[in-house]
Amino acid sequence: MASIGSSTSSSTLSSLSAKTGMGGLVSGMDIDELVESLSSTNRQKIVKQQQGIQKLEWKQTAYRSVTSALKEFQSKYLDVLSPTNFRSDSFFNTVKAASSSEAVSVSSTGSATSGKITIDSITQLATYQTVKSTTAASKSLTGTKTASAFVAGLDAGESISITLDGKVKTITFDNDFVTAVKAAPTTFEAGLQTLVDQAFGATGATDRVITVDAAGAGNDGVITFSAVGSKITLNSIGSESTTLTDLGFTEGQSDKVTYGAPLKDLSLATPLTEGSYIVKINNVNFNFKNTDTLSSIMERINSSTAGVTMSYSSITDRFTMTADNSGSGENVAISEISGNLMTALGLTATASADVDYGVNAILSVNGQPIIRSSNTFEVDGAKVTLKNESASPITLTMTDDATSLTDTIKKFVEDYNSMMSLI
Repeated sequence: MASIGSSTSSSTLSSLSAKTGMGGLVSGMDIDELVESLSSTNRQKIVKQQQGIQKLEWKQTAYRSVTSALKEFQSKYLDVLSPTNFRSDSFFNTVKAASSSEAVSVSSTGSATSGKITIDSITQLATYQTVKSTTAASKSLTGTKTASAFVAGLDAGESISITLDGKVKTITFDNDFVTAVKAAPTTFEAGLQTLVDQAFGATGATDRVITVDAAGAGNDGVITFSAVGSKITLNSIGSESTTLTDLGFTEGQSDKVTYGAPLKDLSLATPLTEGSYIVKINNVNFNFKNTDTLSSIMERINSSTAGVTMSYSSITDRFTMTADNSGSGENVAISEISGNLMTALGLTATASADVDYGVNAILSVNGQPIIRSSNTFEVDGAKVTLKNESASPITLTMTDDATSLTDTIKKFVEDYNSMMSLI
C-alpha cells in the first residue's frame, strides 16, 4: 500500500510541475531555464528580424522625406506654372511695368527696357462678332386638345406633374374641381390657373410664375402653359399616364430645348427636316444626325478649329455664336449644305439672325495712331491690355528692379542646400 501511495504522490507532483512551471521541485533541475536556454538561438533570430523590419521602416520614412523635398523643389523652381520657374525667360526679366490708369493693364516681356510709354487716348475697344437668334427657338408649350374635350373625359383624382426650373409640383383634379368644370367647361382655364398658382405659391397675377391660357371662343381653346424666363416641363404621374395625353401634351414636353435630348425629339418653333445635317462654319464642315444631342453638337463645334463658341440661354430661349477672335471682318460665317439645323436654331439669315460684326481697337501711342484687332498686344516690349476707352493720357512706366530676382536666387540656394543636407 505504501509503494502505491508513493507512486501516486510522485505522479501528482510531476503533473503539478508541468502545470505551474516549477520543474525543479522533484528533479532538482530548473526546466524553465533549460527551455529558455535551448530556445535562445531562435529568439535571437526573431529579434534580429524584428530589428531588420524597424530599419526598413526608418528607411521608408527617410525616403519619403527625400522624395517629398525633391518634388517640392521641382514644383517651386522647375514647374512651368510656377512664378519662380528657372526655365522661364520671363523669370529673369527684371523690368517691372505699371499703368497710371485702370483702363489699361500692362506687363513686361523679355525684350522690355526701362522707360515710359504714353497712350494718348483709347477711342475704341476691339469686339467679337456675334450671330444671335432673334426669336425663341422652342415651340410654345401648347396642347392639341380643347378644354371642353378634356373636361368631357376627366375623372376626379387624375393628376399631372409640372416642373418649373427643376421644382416639381403635382396638379391634382379633385372632385370639387371636376364637378365645377363639367358644369361650366369655360371655367377650366381659370380653375387650372388657380391650381397652378396654389402649387407654386402664387397669390395672384402679380407674383404668378406660370400662366395658363385656353385662348379661343369662351376660353375653350387649346391649353397653353408659359413662364417668362423659366423652363416648364410636363410629365404624367404613375398610372395616370393618359391624363397628359388627354390634355393634348406628350410626356416630357417642354417650352425650352433640352440639352440631353436627341434632335429628333426637340420641340422647336421651326421643325427640323428629317435625316442628317451638314453645316459649314468658317470653312469647317460638321456632319450631324437627328440622333445627336444638342449638348454633343455644341461641344463638337466649340472644341473644333472653326474658331467660334456656341451658347444657349434658357432665359431668352435663344442661341448665340461668338467668334473666338476679336476685330473686324467676317469671323463667323455659317452656311447649311444639307438640312436646316442652323436655321431651326435661328442662326442664319433665313431665320433673320442678328449679326453684330466685331470692330478693331483704335488708340494713339506717343502721338502715333494704332489699330489692332485685339485688345491685347505688345508695344516696345510691354504687353498691353485695353480694358476701357479713355480720352485722358495714360502713362506706362517700365522700371528696372532686380530685387525679386535676387531674393528668389538666394532662396533657391538655401532650399538646394537644405535638400542636399537632408539627402
